[in-house]
Amino acid sequence: MKYKVVLNTFIVLLLGALLFTQLNVAAVLAVDNNPITSAITSAINDITNQNPTSTLTPSPTPQPSSNPAPVTTPVVNPTPTPTPTPTPEPPMTAPIPNPTPTPAPVTSPVTNPTPQPGSTPVATAPITNPTPQPTPSATPTPANPGITLTPSNSKVKVATDSGNLNISIPSNVSEPKLDLTDLKITSPTAVSVILSSIVNIVKTTNLGDIQVQLPQGIMISGPALWDGNLNMPTILLSSTVTPPAEAGKINTVTGVIEIGANDTFLTLDKAIRILIPGQTNKLVGYKSGTNFSKIAQICNSDSQTVGDNLEGAGNCYINVGLSLVVWTKHFTKYVTYTESAQTSSSSNSNSVLAPIDPKYGSQAPICGDSKPTSTPRIISAASVEPNTVVINWSGANDPVSYYLIAYGTKSGKMEYGNPNVGDKTTRSYKIKNLSGGQTYFFKVRAGNNCMPGEFSNEVKVLVSGAKLNTKEADGFKAGVLSTKTSSSSSEINLPFKSITYANPARFITESTNFITKIFRLFTHLFKS
Repeated sequence: MKYKVVLNTFIVLLLGALLFTQLNVAAVLAVDNNPITSAITSAINDITNQNPTSTLTPSPTPQPSSNPAPVTTPVVNPTPTPTPTPTPEPPMTAPIPNPTPTPAPVTSPVTNPTPQPGSTPVATAPITNPTPQPTPSATPTPANPGITLTPSNSKVKVATDSGNLNISIPSNVSEPKLDLTDLKITSPTAVSVILSSIVNIVKTTNLGDIQVQLPQGIMISGPALWDGNLNMPTILLSSTVTPPAEAGKINTVTGVIEIGANDTFLTLDKAIRILIPGQTNKLVGYKSGTNFSKIAQICNSDSQTVGDNLEGAGNCYINVGLSLVVWTKHFTKYVTYTESAQTSSSSNSNSVLAPIDPKYGSQAPICGDSKPTSTPRIISAASVEPNTVVINWSGANDPVSYYLIAYGTKSGKMEYGNPNVGDKTTRSYKIKNLSGGQTYFFKVRAGNNCMPGEFSNEVKVLVSGAKLNTKEADGFKAGVLSTKTSSSSSEINLPFKSITYANPARFITESTNFITKIFRLFTHLFKS
């Protein structure tokens, strides 16, 4: 009996090995009613049933089949759950694909569930919305940081959140504009705009590429009538501006560039830089309304600091390579020009000599100049330092040789004057030694060696600083405005000029007439 058990075990092992080697073939050919497979299986079962405690029977390894057996592993629901519980599902013959993502915005990454045994593997990369949707905003769309204008699109609108702007203007674009209307700060009498970004403008012209740079934080101020639009650099005809020439000189305009708001005078709290190519060593000035002013001040260097240190609405220029650079604190028309000697013998300012007086053997010049043909205009006046006021003005048209500043403590009543503030190119003056807490009224007047021009507009300034007992500011004298005369007097009125600066010819002429009259009076008395 013992030997029979051993023999049966041996037969079982032999049959198991045979089945292991033929497993692939059996898997392909196997069907439920195959008689060979059924006979082998039945024999194995018979032997196994006779030896239920045997532990030597190998477990066949599952192999792939063309007709796979029903899947009994749990199918995981594609929707992830906190603790998935495997549950028997019906047989699956094909994987169920994940639904196609909808185009709705996704606010957080969505990942596929971890594949489970028996399920179809799927991609595990996070699904995100490929294009972020912009957040709606009430503010205008900011201007493009780099933009090139076209003839049909010649305006750039600047919003409060615009970044630094680089604007290119081809030569075929006329009347380019910078729209700052969204930045306007209005009051009953003025309009101002503050730029929160840097603006660089390049305009292609027949002179070359004109460059204008507006610094960050610049404040542009103008009268209430300004609509908030700026003309970007525009070339005007040379004939539109004629700089007044000095005696014996001829001025030839080489370029006229308009920046700003036509004839509306706009001031700046920071300087802008204007580069005009090919104009090195040229003269430069600006036109405001009907007045032309030459820019005589030379910049110490080509820097924002130097420009910002200009007083009031000041200007200065400097040659940089082959270009002329202007630093300025106002918008207007800028003119480059040359000066040459006049070939004609005519002049707009002449002096001739009177006949020799036989009594004194001398000649007294007789002035041929007329009064200045226009009046200056005060652009700004402010108490920038304690007990001081800085005045800036636009120039008058020739013939002009100097400017006089007058002031008083009541509107329309000028009490003190100073004709020695500078020559015809002067456009700014600092008045010192004024009393703090006092409101002063100022005017400017142009003149020449023959007669004065008309007074400018009047401005008032409340002076800061300590209260002073003095009535006259430094360099000013009471009554240096005009000399009152009676209707019967033959004395000529000497308007507003101190004797040290007035025309000596006129003084000598009047003195001579007075002495002659006294001499004749004594002669008449002695004869009688």
